[in-house]
Amino acid sequence: MELGEKEALPDADLATSDNVGQVFLEKKEATVPEGGWGWVCVLGRFYTHFLLLGSMSAFGIIYIELIDYFHANRTEAAWVGSLAGGLSMFVGPLSGVMTERYGCRLTTMIGATIASVALFSSWFANGIVYLCITYGVIAGSGLGLTFIPSAVIIFQYFDKKRGFASAMGSTGGGMGAMLLPLVYTELIKAFGWRGTMWIISGLALNAAVCGAVFRQPDYLKPRKLPREVEDVNKNLTRTRHLQDFFSVFKDIRFSFFALGTLFCYFGYGVPIVHMPDLALQSGVRKDEVAYLLSIMGIVGVVLRIPVAWVSDFPFVSRTLILGVALLLCGVGTLLCPFLTSFPAFAVYSAVQGGCMGIWGAFLGVIVADIVGLKNTNRGIGFLIFSGGVATIISSPLAGWMYDVTDNYLASFFFAGAVYIASGVCTLVVFCIDYHHNRQASHKNNCT
Repeated sequence: MELGEKEALPDADLATSDNVGQVFLEKKEATVPEGGWGWVCVLGRFYTHFLLLGSMSAFGIIYIELIDYFHANRTEAAWVGSLAGGLSMFVGPLSGVMTERYGCRLTTMIGATIASVALFSSWFANGIVYLCITYGVIAGSGLGLTFIPSAVIIFQYFDKKRGFASAMGSTGGGMGAMLLPLVYTELIKAFGWRGTMWIISGLALNAAVCGAVFRQPDYLKPRKLPREVEDVNKNLTRTRHLQDFFSVFKDIRFSFFALGTLFCYFGYGVPIVHMPDLALQSGVRKDEVAYLLSIMGIVGVVLRIPVAWVSDFPFVSRTLILGVALLLCGVGTLLCPFLTSFPAFAVYSAVQGGCMGIWGAFLGVIVADIVGLKNTNRGIGFLIFSGGVATIISSPLAGWMYDVTDNYLASFFFAGAVYIASGVCTLVVFCIDYHHNRQASHKNNCT
C-alpha cells in the first residue's frame, strides 16, 4: 500500500487472530461508522491528549520551581520531567498489547487511575529522587498507557475521515500546552507546587471517565467461537506473536520513519523544559515565560486542523508536509540561544508549536498509512518505546551541557541538529513513496 492511500478495514483479521475462526464470524461486510459514537471517542482522545501532552509541555514551569525549592542543579531537576515523558513512551508496547487483549476502554481507565494515585503521592516528596519515582516513573507510565488506545479507537471508527478525526482529538495536546502552563503558574502561586500536584491528580482521574467511552464498534465484535476453535487460535497466536510484532520493519519506509521519529523525540523535550529557563536568563520576565509555552499550544491547535484537513486529499503527501515542518523547526531551534526579547521568543514558540502540532497530528496517521490498520498499534508502540529512550536522555543531557558550559548554546544546537536529521529521514520516506508512485504510473501507462 502506498503512503497516503486509504486502506479498507478488514473484518475478520481484526476480529480474530487466525483464519481458523473466520468461518464462525457473521457473514457481513465490515462497515466503518465514519462518525456517530466515534465523535464521542474523539472527545475522549481530546482530553487524554490534553492531560498527557499538556502536562509534558507545562513541566518547564514546575522545573523552575524544583530548582529553587530543592536547590538542585539543572541536570537533577530535568530527570523528573524526562522520566515522566520517557516512561510514558516506554510503556508503548505494553499499552499496545493491553489494547489488543483488554480493549481501549479498560487500558485507558487503568492507566489514568495509576497516574492519579502517583500524582497524589507526589505531594509528600522530600527530594528530587522521590519525585523521580512518583511523578516521573509511576505517573508517566500511567499516562503513557492512555496514548495508544486513544489513537486506535479513532482508527476503528473512521476511515475516510481518519486524518481529520485524529487531528481533532490530538488538538487536546495543543490545548493542554496552551492552557496548562498558565494554570500551573496560577496554581503554584496559590497553593505551591505541592498543592498543584493534588489538583493535577484530580485531572488525571478524569481521564478514566474519558476511557469509559472508548467502546469497540459493533462491526469489530466477532460471534462467540466454540471453545476448541478459541484454543487453536490462542496457540497459533502465541507461536507467531514475536514474528508478527517485528513485521512492521519489513517496510523500509517504516524503518526510516521510525529513525526520524527517534531523532525528533531527542529534540522535543529540550525547548519545552529548558526554554523557560533560557528566556529568564535572556531578560524575559517570569510571568511572561508561561505565555511562551502557551503560544506553542495555541499555534499547534490553530495550524493542526487545517493542515490535517488538507492532508486527507489524495494528492497531498503527509510525509512531505511533516518533513518540511521538521526542517523548519530545526533551524528555529538552532537560532533560539541568540534571542534576547519576549517577541523573539514568541516567534520561536509559534514555529516550534506549529511544527510539533503537525508532527503530533500526523504521527499515528502516517504509521497507519505505512503498516496498515491491523498493525497500527504495533507500529505506534515501537515509535513511542524508542522515543521513550530519547526523551529520558535528551533533557538531562541538555541540562548537563548547561552545567558544563554555563550556557544553553550547546543544548539548543544539539536539539536543532536532531530536528533537522528527523526532517531528512521523513523526506526519505516521501522520496521512496514518490519513486514507487512514478514506477506504478509508468507501468500503467505502458499497459
